[in-house]
Amino acid sequence: MKFWKRSALVAMLVVAGVPFVGQSATQNTMGVTTPVVTTGAVTTESIKVGATEVLGHKGAIMVPRDVTIRRLSDTVIVPAIAELVEKGLTEDIAKGPRLRSWEDNKLLTGEARAQSLKMYERQQRQLRQMDDYRLGEKADVYQWQLKDQEGRKTATVFGLVLTPETTQGLSTLAQPAFIDSQLPTLNEQWLQSDGKLYKKVQELAMNKGISAFAYTKAELKDQTPWTRLPHSTHPAYMASTRFLAGVNGLELPYYLQGAVVLTEPDPVAYVLVTSDVEKEAFAPRFVQFIQEL
Repeated sequence: MKFWKRSALVAMLVVAGVPFVGQSATQNTMGVTTPVVTTGAVTTESIKVGATEVLGHKGAIMVPRDVTIRRLSDTVIVPAIAELVEKGLTEDIAKGPRLRSWEDNKLLTGEARAQSLKMYERQQRQLRQMDDYRLGEKADVYQWQLKDQEGRKTATVFGLVLTPETTQGLSTLAQPAFIDSQLPTLNEQWLQSDGKLYKKVQELAMNKGISAFAYTKAELKDQTPWTRLPHSTHPAYMASTRFLAGVNGLELPYYLQGAVVLTEPDPVAYVLVTSDVEKEAFAPRFVQFIQEL
């Protein structure tokens, strides 16, 4: 849980701005009738859907046909940079810790030796993390776009395979009976009944480096409780919220919709991020996507 508290907001704001260039788009072409969940009711409507590959699903998955999907793992720049970084770390680790000075080649002692050993341990940890969160295999980012009479709409969808490494062992508890029993406690915190979550968000927003010259704020509004999603292939849980980020009076309204799906062998988590205005277009499509996993 600490991982999500520390990094979810940062990942949302930073990665959502990554350009999806140098790849082909997946345009959907097939047609079926699929149950779609809307607020307060479950309805069935005819939605034409297509197929693409995503985390947590073997083979093709059905997605709305009017959505063009691009994957960060299919781009050119980001995977190439990650590959270069991983190669450099692997080569440096293979050489072992640096025990001699760059200047005079003398053996390092005392604090200098300790710092060098810490650097080597940090490199080893970074290499493990690159494998734990390997792009395209254990983590990915998807750009969703659709066109309608109002213009082009865009959403960013983050996916993460919940392995013991990425969840500090908590993924082993991801069983329907256990999660169902914990929903009241989880929702008590999620819906901010004690104000703790709001304070955590505010603390994260009031970054020391920013607060010196700018007033920042972050607020969650209109949160829906975590509930088990009906008509899903695997047990799935979903919640949503409006997220208002502000700097010096400039307010950025987002809509977040999250889901945890108990796929095999490892669960997956997805978070959809879009503007507050575009949520009406993407929310039902995201529900359908999660139901098909």
